[in-house]
Amino acid sequence: MTYNRVPVSEIAKVSGMAKANITRIRGSRPFRQRLLKLQERITDRIVTKMAKDVVGSTAREYLNGNQMAAAKKMVELLHSDNPIIAFKAAQDILDRTGMKAVEVIQNITRNYSPEEIARARETINEIETTITRLDNKDSNFLLVRHRRDVVEEATVSSVTDKGSDAAPTEETPEPTA
Repeated sequence: MTYNRVPVSEIAKVSGMAKANITRIRGSRPFRQRLLKLQERITDRIVTKMAKDVVGSTAREYLNGNQMAAAKKMVELLHSDNPIIAFKAAQDILDRTGMKAVEVIQNITRNYSPEEIARARETINEIETTITRLDNKDSNFLLVRHRRDVVEEATVSSVTDKGSDAAPTEETPEPTA
């Protein structure tokens, strides 16, 4: 016996259930009621989709059939005594006949030379190195971060020598091999 073109033996194999249990479940009232509800939902969805396609098609056909009337109305409005209505009609007619106002989009690009790109990369590396040194907790500098509208700045936090007025010295890191 098959169910929706799938043999009971295949259902039993996939589900791990005995064929007798599958046959018993299929014959039960709750299963049949659930199956009917699912079939109704599927049918409703199919009918609704088909109706939307037909209605959409019919609406398009109706609108297509009234294109000339709409064009005539637009020309009537073009000769309106109200200058705003006449202007809007003229603008719409021109837009629809391919004479839409030109939109100017300015695209400014600049090609940078390899030397300029190399200098910019060096500058970025220097900035990143400086920030890393300033953020280091062993540094004599404190990196103060302000709100977005204020530029970040480095300030001297303190002099490590007691009573000394000398400015802190910057240690140059040893190159790593």
